[in-house]
Amino acid sequence: MDSSAPEPARRSIRRRRRLGAALVVMLAAAGLHWASLPPLTAPWLAWIALAPLFTVLKWGTPALAIGSWGLSQALFLAMSGHWLRHFMTGAMGIAEWQAVLLVAVWCLWAALPHAVFAWLAWRYRLCESVTGILGGAALLALLVACFPVPFPADQSLTQFREPVLIQIVELGGRELLYFAMLAVNGLVFLAVDRALRRRCVPVAPVAALVGIVIAVPGFGILRLRSLDAPGAMKLEIGVVQPAVRPRGTIPRHDPFPPDYRPGDLRMRPMTRDLVDGNKGLDLVIWPELPATISYLSIARDRAQIDATVAETGVSLLFSTYEPDVTEQPDGERTLGPVGRQVAHLLDAETQELQTVTKENLVPLGEWLPLERRLPWLRAVVPSAGRTRAEGPQSPLELSSAGVRIAPLICYDEMFAATSRRFADADANLLVTLANDSWFGNNSSLDRRLATGLFRSVETRLPWVRVGNTGYTLSVDRSGEIDWDGCLPVFQRAIGVYEVTPGDPSVSFYPYTIWPVRLALAALTAWALLAARRRLFRRGSATR
Repeated sequence: MDSSAPEPARRSIRRRRRLGAALVVMLAAAGLHWASLPPLTAPWLAWIALAPLFTVLKWGTPALAIGSWGLSQALFLAMSGHWLRHFMTGAMGIAEWQAVLLVAVWCLWAALPHAVFAWLAWRYRLCESVTGILGGAALLALLVACFPVPFPADQSLTQFREPVLIQIVELGGRELLYFAMLAVNGLVFLAVDRALRRRCVPVAPVAALVGIVIAVPGFGILRLRSLDAPGAMKLEIGVVQPAVRPRGTIPRHDPFPPDYRPGDLRMRPMTRDLVDGNKGLDLVIWPELPATISYLSIARDRAQIDATVAETGVSLLFSTYEPDVTEQPDGERTLGPVGRQVAHLLDAETQELQTVTKENLVPLGEWLPLERRLPWLRAVVPSAGRTRAEGPQSPLELSSAGVRIAPLICYDEMFAATSRRFADADANLLVTLANDSWFGNNSSLDRRLATGLFRSVETRLPWVRVGNTGYTLSVDRSGEIDWDGCLPVFQRAIGVYEVTPGDPSVSFYPYTIWPVRLALAALTAWALLAARRRLFRRGSATR
């Protein structure tokens, strides 16, 4: 910088340089996080991707710190969540510009906790000590865990392919894994910063870093060994992946097979082929479909499904949309515009039908938020769904095998509370009935898989995921994915999985989740108080 330049000019040059540096850091962090997910799939990058952003907390202004952290997270979400646009234009039928606007709003909203953290971290100089780094990591993990978003958005999802690293989710949920990842990022920055400034080995941050790096996989190794004992009962489950095309708009590359037929016609011959080629099946599972099939309200659909179970002699787990029925004065039955998504278990041995209604509804796709208070929103988004949900319900019991099934209908797999309630009701198998056809063949499949896989680790129950277009696969209670048995996505396929029903009583999750959250909150408070005392002493010394 030219020392002869006037002071205002020098300040302007410094501002431009800081802004440029913050922009580079923001883009680097977002790019590294994006690279940690498929298609590149380098999950280890997520453990260092945020380290550059900590530099802005040290030399940047409050605006630069807030902007760098918030916009970096928003950009990461935009790059990894672009598939939401396909869902909005296809499933909801809204205009392209509205979909882009809604995705942008979601990205900025989900990035808000990072912006709040950045302001607090800059205000209390949390990047200057090991205590501050750990407290800041706990603060951001809690902010993200408590912040309401329609889709999970934190970087802990990048670790779903690493069974050894995700076992700590059983102790404290995804926020505990996210805390460990944030702490590693911050400690890497602190260690490098101290080594460069003091030109010596930064003992404290390196020791804390080594401790976390050993503790996370160490717990995973010990926990995986304790879960190795095989169970006595095996369950043979057949799955059907029909790859049924949505009736609305689909992604431009059209990944669907050319031999499309309606789902209710295709499912029956596929099921007969599955049972004929695999004797001794205990259960057949159909996915959620984009086509409207109703077992309770449409006699033709009920007759076809009953005939399938009678012909094969195997119990069937399937999902249908059940509209509300109104009885007219003349005795006729009218199907209303409001309904519910239901999972049915039709037992071949007892001919008993059991049902569970979907508990969590997709915003806009299945219900319109704030419609009761702001009725005019329906005119803005007329295609928003009118589905209704029901609260906690009991698992479905397969009497022939003595298995209690927790059916998670598509979006339900994203909520830990839903699967936990089923586990508390003695369910010993998680099953997801999903339809991901609206999103296209992209990273959305991995995002959905990652979210649901954590449900298996939290409850210590095996998980079978059956998708209309995929992923269709099985996961054991340790979170290990059976990739060899995964059906090819966007192809018509059938498969068989041998599953060992789990025991939810062996899970630490219901007993440790709140103590861990309280410990993170205490660590945050301790770090903020320590930082405040440190800043007060500095202020006193300068006066």
